[in-house]
Amino acid sequence: MEALFSEMLGDAEKARQTALNFYGPIFLLYSIYDGAEEKSQVIKLLEEHMDHFLQEMQIS
Repeated sequence: MEALFSEMLGDAEKARQTALNFYGPIFLLYSIYDGAEEKSQVIKLLEEHMDHFLQEMQIS
């Protein structure tokens, strides 16, 4: 992910933090999803994370 963001942003230092900001919540939600009874709620959180992340990327 860091390499992808480095290409997109043209800034290797910012790419690492951006990759962490993107992937950290996804990894957490993936872990929660495995044990969740209401998997649809976890999917909703993932969708909200993606929407928020994309908004932040457009602002930057």
